[in-house]
Amino acid sequence: MLALILLAHAADVLEGALSSLSDERYDTASSRSRSLLEADPDLESAKVTTPAEEMIWTVLAAFNRS
Repeated sequence: MLALILLAHAADVLEGALSSLSDERYDTASSRSRSLLEADPDLESAKVTTPAEEMIWTVLAAFNRS
C-alpha cells in the first residue's frame, strides 16, 4: 500500500484518487497519506519486524534521495 500511495503522489494523482470519498474518509485518508509521505524512512525501517517492511522503507528512502 505504501508503494501505491508513493506512486500516486509522485504521479500527482493521489488527490484525484481520494476525491470520491466522503468528506470524513477523505480527511482521514489524506492525513494518513501525508503522515506516511512525511515519515523518515531511516527511522521507520529501524522499527520494522519483517524484511519486507524494511525493503519498503529502504525503497522509499532511495526514492526520496533521488
